[in-house]
Amino acid sequence: VLTANGNPEEAIEKDNQSLLICSPLKDTITMVRNYFNLGIAYNEIQKFDTSLTYLLKALEGAEQMNYNYLIIQCYNQLGSTHRKLENHDKSIEYHRKVLYNPVMDVDWERSYAYYGLAFNYYSLKDFDKAIAFADTGLLIAYKVNVKYDIQELTELLSIVHAEKGDYKKA
Repeated sequence: VLTANGNPEEAIEKDNQSLLICSPLKDTITMVRNYFNLGIAYNEIQKFDTSLTYLLKALEGAEQMNYNYLIIQCYNQLGSTHRKLENHDKSIEYHRKVLYNPVMDVDWERSYAYYGLAFNYYSLKDFDKAIAFADTGLLIAYKVNVKYDIQELTELLSIVHAEKGDYKKA
């Protein structure tokens, strides 16, 4: 919540405090959520290597507990962080894991995964794939009314169409 409100440094402090309390209690689920939150917060302040470290710790813990929703959240955040590092192949791999997860089919996460894939393909100058993934993500985002994804996907589609020279669709 603190990261979403523009306070990633405070979020880092609070999650680290929580880890100090949860660790001796062996409160694994809270610890794993803290690792996930730390991964997001470090991503926000562009400390991507630290972000990846915490996200991978969260993923490992989530997998050990079969916490499937957190697993797909980790995949999306790992994909996002790798995209920011311009590791497009790795980013695409993680976002695809969200789409092909046989246990969890969560539209909220799927629309974000499609955005991640679209952005990667835009960065790789594969505009047709970028548009296809963005269009699919946008349909899902509208279905579940995820305003953030709707905004991001719409903006991305506008940029991609302009890059292609299709100003009517941009």
